[in-house]
Amino acid sequence: MSGPVGSRLEGVVGPVAHGGHCVLRQEDGPVVFVRHTLPGERVVVEITEGAEGDRFWRGDAVEVLEASPDRVEAPCRFAGPGLCGGCDLQHVRLPAQRALKAGVVREQMVRLAGLEVDVEVEAVPGDVDGLRWRTRQRYVDLGDGRRGMRQHRSHEVVEIDDCLIDGRGRVSEAELHTVRGVEFSVAPGGFWQVHPGAAAEFTAQVLVQPVDLGAEVFQRGEQLQRRLIHLASILGHGKAGAATLAQAQAQALLQAAHLLANGRAADAQHAFGHRKTAAFNDRAEHAQQA
Repeated sequence: MSGPVGSRLEGVVGPVAHGGHCVLRQEDGPVVFVRHTLPGERVVVEITEGAEGDRFWRGDAVEVLEASPDRVEAPCRFAGPGLCGGCDLQHVRLPAQRALKAGVVREQMVRLAGLEVDVEVEAVPGDVDGLRWRTRQRYVDLGDGRRGMRQHRSHEVVEIDDCLIDGRGRVSEAELHTVRGVEFSVAPGGFWQVHPGAAAEFTAQVLVQPVDLGAEVFQRGEQLQRRLIHLASILGHGKAGAATLAQAQAQALLQAAHLLANGRAADAQHAFGHRKTAAFNDRAEHAQQA
């Protein structure tokens, strides 16, 4: 086992993990979360965080001995070990980047929810080959017109002259804040989706997709009700109270789904909120009687 920060070790990298890292398991040492690498690569890793006795270390792949076929030259010269900490996957082909992200979501669904699901990460319109998509960007002011970005998990600043994901100015404020013909007023410093296509895509998923989703929920109402009864029982409301709560919740969802399927989003929101409130009132009344 090699020593901690600043030491180097060699190994074959395993699967991707959340946050742009890949997992390297040593035979006689802690797990190492490695940046700037890809699953299956043999690399030399320099430890950047960790000490003897820790459960895991962090490190950077500073030398690639056996490269993945999905590895490319990072388009940004500030991406890499010891440089800007903003981008995790610029050394990966764009389709492979999305496949890695899908793998992270798929693994979490299995580990946390016990569900085997197909996951596909799709591109959202508004970028330029995976770059120039950020409509908000903050830099460290270095004075004299110079600017920089911080290293990964560090206060150290790397001076840069051009960030390739900075897309400010590509889309006007009016265009950015207009979704499905409705223009939103956003206060200075107020929150808005940073990707130029995100707000429109989210809105489409909420207002368009529920037409199909609502029909499916409506058809599977009994199954939904059984699950809600089970969930309410787990939460400790008792079987009778759980059944009352679950039935009201299921009816509210079914009514909302029906309204959504008929394009009545506002009515669906009102109906679900009203029925949900009534359900909790019924639960409180039942608890008092008990």
